Amino acid sequence: MADLLQDIFYGEIILPDEIHVAADREMNLWWSTAAVYEEGDRSIYFEVKCDVGITTARGFTLNAKRQMIGDHTLTIRSRELHTRRILSEKTVAVHIVDPYTGEGKKNILFIGDSRSVQSSNGPQGYRIREQGNETTTVETKRLLDMSKGATFNFIGTRPAEFDRSVRNLANNGWTYLSAIETIENAGGIIPYVENECGCGKDAALDYAVIQYGANDIADWHENNLDQYEKSVAKIDGVIENAKKLVDMLLEGYPECRIIIVLEASNCANQDGFAYWGATDNDCMVEQEFALKAFRKKNIEVFDNGAYSKNVTLSTAGLWCDRLYGYPYVMAPASVRSLESRVLRLTNCVHPHDNGYKQIADGDFSTIKYLESK
Repeated sequence: MADLLQDIFYGEIILPDEIHVAADREMNLWWSTAAVYEEGDRSIYFEVKCDVGITTARGFTLNAKRQMIGDHTLTIRSRELHTRRILSEKTVAVHIVDPYTGEGKKNILFIGDSRSVQSSNGPQGYRIREQGNETTTVETKRLLDMSKGATFNFIGTRPAEFDRSVRNLANNGWTYLSAIETIENAGGIIPYVENECGCGKDAALDYAVIQYGANDIADWHENNLDQYEKSVAKIDGVIENAKKLVDMLLEGYPECRIIIVLEASNCANQDGFAYWGATDNDCMVEQEFALKAFRKKNIEVFDNGAYSKNVTLSTAGLWCDRLYGYPYVMAPASVRSLESRVLRLTNCVHPHDNGYKQIADGDFSTIKYLESK
């Protein structure tokens, strides 16, 4: 199996060395996101050691309290059920930080794809309304505004539909290359910030939050067999684009703090692909395995300042619940079983607002961690 999956293996836990959690936020490390593991698979179980948080059926949950502020050690093992054989083990530092830390005025630029610009609201279990309200960035701004620390100005060239004080550099279907070309067309990152964003001469760029990956390695709507191999073959090129974007930002703003958000997983089962109406027969597992391989490469290249001391990896994308954080309806199992109702995911890549806000909790936490340093 390891050979077939190339650089990852089933049961492998793929996390960076540090996780940031702001007090008053809830972090969830879902097993099917944190590890190469199919949602609900009983052939593997997880063993956890930590002085905070709880181990649940679906993941490790940490409701961070003020009295927990400080550094904690979290060790997760995956074991084979019938033999107890350890498949993988990862120890990480969990930094719980004061949500009120920080001071001054900061410019922040969110760079990403549809997971940065969309929203999907309405009561779960019923028909969901999708729209372009940029829930992740809007919610991150709300959390920052109420934290009474530094004041953050969200800059960019795309305003949110319902809160035009929130702007970013993101759009549906975008990749690293999309952001690079946009900045190049503006004449570089300084002209982009000063002119395109309207920040004016000598404006600073204090933070850039980048979340890409799903579009970079996918072949949406092509219904390929062996999609895993096709996606993995793109990873090295995507990483080179990630480096190029980081270099462009630092060339103009050497003190900018760059947060690379490890990309959220896709939905928890094949239904989200089948019933979205756009990716009917694309294989969820193939694409999810590829996202895990991409995450592992990101960690190898960027974690612990390996590429630049200005770059911090954030687990924010992994906080999104692949099951209940995605849009779903309660629907008949089939046309011959109309009396039954089953939970049916209705989107494969765009979470419900619940899921977007979980990502925002993680974005907020990493920003506050950097503000505390």
